[in-house]
Amino acid sequence: MKTSQQVLKHHYAKLMVLNQIKHSNVPFIPSLKPFDFSLDREVALAVIKQHKGKALKILHENWRNDRELVLKAISNDAFASGEYVGKVLRRDRNFVKELVQVKNNWVLLKDMDEDFRQDEEICRAALDCNPRAIKYVLNQYLLNNREYMLKIVSQCGILLEYVGYSLKNNREINLAALKQTPKAFQFVGNVLFKDEEISSFSTLDNSIELRIKSISGKELRFFADPNNTFNMIRWRVAEEWNIGNEFRIIHNSKVMSMEDDEKTLQELEINSNSKLVMVFRLVGG
Repeated sequence: MKTSQQVLKHHYAKLMVLNQIKHSNVPFIPSLKPFDFSLDREVALAVIKQHKGKALKILHENWRNDRELVLKAISNDAFASGEYVGKVLRRDRNFVKELVQVKNNWVLLKDMDEDFRQDEEICRAALDCNPRAIKYVLNQYLLNNREYMLKIVSQCGILLEYVGYSLKNNREINLAALKQTPKAFQFVGNVLFKDEEISSFSTLDNSIELRIKSISGKELRFFADPNNTFNMIRWRVAEEWNIGNEFRIIHNSKVMSMEDDEKTLQELEINSNSKLVMVFRLVGG
């Protein structure tokens, strides 16, 4: 049983800790031996009040699994990360569904378990909160649902990039995206390039037309923003031809290196006149 003197010391120590937290620029819980305040709820709340989502990184696992505290920490924090949400909560379907519906928290879908990113109800909740959540949706039914994807691209045309494979060349969806923003032209399905109405949007966008040939004679044609990274082009090739990452692209007789992946097409001087060839990389090459 604590003596009155011990209680008083603990009280003043806690006041000092709360004061330090209030004036701190980084999330932390001061150590004042022999007292340990890492399991003190009031202290945890003080860190959250001061640092919002960043607080989760240093809080005890008990608090990272506390539904109320976690929601308080990341609500309306556009920079919050789901990485530090406790393991118990991350496996709680109801919590995840509630989490992705909070303003700005749709982005946390990316940090959730793959099972939840495939869960139709959770994905719908995130998408209804913000259509940009489509970047992290793995539910193929939704991604290939014509009516639902039409709704998404009508709100934000650039999200045409993420619609399901079966809808890549759907005229109605592509046209809706282009009418929302001509910038969606870089993600238009290859089959639709000959469509007169759709191709007319190319003049409204600053996209450049790229043609990539394979040594087997295949040719891939698509449009890209000059500010796109070269890695995005590699991703497009891998997706369209359904191949892995074991390939290289030759640009005007030069093999593009891995260091080039993060450079923009403009930096690499890649344009509509560039000769691009895809070759498979030799093992060790």
